[in-house]
Amino acid sequence: MGSDEPKRKKQKAAPLVQADDGGLGGLYDFLPPPDPEKDKAAKEAAEKAKFSRPKLPPEDRTRVIFLDVDGVLLPTGAVETIIVDGVNLPTRDTVRESDFAIAALGNLRSIVQQTGATVVLSS
Repeated sequence: MGSDEPKRKKQKAAPLVQADDGGLGGLYDFLPPPDPEKDKAAKEAAEKAKFSRPKLPPEDRTRVIFLDVDGVLLPTGAVETIIVDGVNLPTRDTVRESDFAIAALGNLRSIVQQTGATVVLSS
């Protein structure tokens, strides 16, 4: 074995021949080709219709909102907890954005817009 044996050439793989599917093989074959003009018009319309919030006022450090997150911004039961030695502990380390109450966040933003208050969160 080793260098005494002649080296064999690898045969080239035959090119794949694609069967004629009559134009029905692609998932999006039935769609018309893209139209850059329509795409541009749709993008402009989407930008105009996009909801934009007004900017928050400058922070007024003389006004502070102390807010307990549990039961207010996070609805009761949104985060699963277990009790260990009489202490309620969350079963996961992170909270997803979808866990927060949308209406409560909107109301908090409205208050901050009107007052410029700083928010201090506790849990």
